[in-house]
Amino acid sequence: MTEAADPRDSSASLLFPPPPRVMPFDLATDLRLLARTPGVLDAWLRGLPEEWVRATEGPGTWSAFDIVGHLIDGEETDWLPRTRHILSGSPEPFELLRREGEGAR
Repeated sequence: MTEAADPRDSSASLLFPPPPRVMPFDLATDLRLLARTPGVLDAWLRGLPEEWVRATEGPGTWSAFDIVGHLIDGEETDWLPRTRHILSGSPEPFELLRREGEGAR
């Protein structure tokens, strides 16, 4: 006969992880958090040597420069057009999201 896992046993939490928490959507809070992104990236990257900013971990990986470019491209080519699309009330589906910067500038 097998005994039930003791919930106080840390190995039991590996077998039965708690369900994920769903955060409630709050536009004001979310906008405040998103507004911090430029300052955080600036603090992390300003003044670093060029070779650090452009370094990758190998083929198929991205540098900090690539990631920031991806964020800018996504904002301009995906998220802003989607926001405009939603606000227009159009019943048409979204265009596919470009995940790897296909056709990037």
